[in-house]
Amino acid sequence: MNITAHAVYAFLPFHLIYWLFFKTFPLAGMSVLVILFGCLPDFDYFYWKIKKKSRLSTASMEFQHHLMFPTHWPLTYFPLIIVFVIAWIFNFFPEWFLIPVLGVYSHMIFDSISCGDGLMWGKIPWKKGQYGRFVNLLSKKTDGYHGKYWEARYKQTIFFKIEIVAAIFAIALCIIYIVLGGSLWYLFVIFIFSAMLFFGFKKPDPKYYEEPEENRYNDYRKNPDYIAYFKNKGKSIKGKK
Repeated sequence: MNITAHAVYAFLPFHLIYWLFFKTFPLAGMSVLVILFGCLPDFDYFYWKIKKKSRLSTASMEFQHHLMFPTHWPLTYFPLIIVFVIAWIFNFFPEWFLIPVLGVYSHMIFDSISCGDGLMWGKIPWKKGQYGRFVNLLSKKTDGYHGKYWEARYKQTIFFKIEIVAAIFAIALCIIYIVLGGSLWYLFVIFIFSAMLFFGFKKPDPKYYEEPEENRYNDYRKNPDYIAYFKNKGKSIKGKK
């Protein structure tokens, strides 16, 4: 999903959990942190831009970080869970250690829905050449598209509309916090969501609604290393060719 979804789907669950355990709303700084961690895996965008030195690299079908980068392999972040469990057992500020866990794994969950490829939940980062099957739920319209081609189709789905409603709800929640005497720093959180909504409503260039030159499914389904791995395992790759 896109940046607004990742931010709001980290923010809202964290606030719900915090309220259930502490009967109050979290610090504004905690809210900013959980938003940051919710978006953190997508920071590999900047690495890709620098590496490719191309204005179009993340707009084209070429940008496929879910396959290439450990930032989008769920097991990469498993140590965060261990640290959180230890903090929870010893009651050492577990609410703070929950932030990175909830942030990055909410990102992983929602990147497994209506995505261009999904996520390899079984990919082991420290085993070279090992791959996992991609999980990509409810993705009939978006599966196999990447970059701006994916974005153009994602914005036609119900999931885009839901994230807009969720972001507006998050803003309303921040306003309520302020009215009830919460920190004015929540105005910064409101600004973050408002900016995301503003840029999120920008319509993609009409050319991205057309079929890409590379054709749909020009991704892991045609990646030689990925194909070879499953062929050696005696398994076929699920997905259209």
